[in-house]
Amino acid sequence: MWYNIQAQFVANTIPTLGENIMNDIKSIVAKNIAELRQSNNMTQLELAEKINYSDKAVSKWERGESVPDLYVLKQLADFYGVTIDSLIGEPCSAP
Repeated sequence: MWYNIQAQFVANTIPTLGENIMNDIKSIVAKNIAELRQSNNMTQLELAEKINYSDKAVSKWERGESVPDLYVLKQLADFYGVTIDSLIGEPCSAP
């Protein structure tokens, strides 16, 4: 009986942990992109034009509604002279 309770707990907890981790990553990436953009005195539109994306996409990234895919993270890292690790890690300081 205790096995069923443990299995139920694990089944209910693991998706929550995954969601929490993803939300944490979204929040960190959002803060880092916004900080780098602002420290370079750029608008969302200016950044979007530099990497050929829409300002709406940049806005979603900075609000933590979505996360750029790996290709875009690489573009952002190269543009700002940082590593991808620093974009997804805490906190990112402008170079």
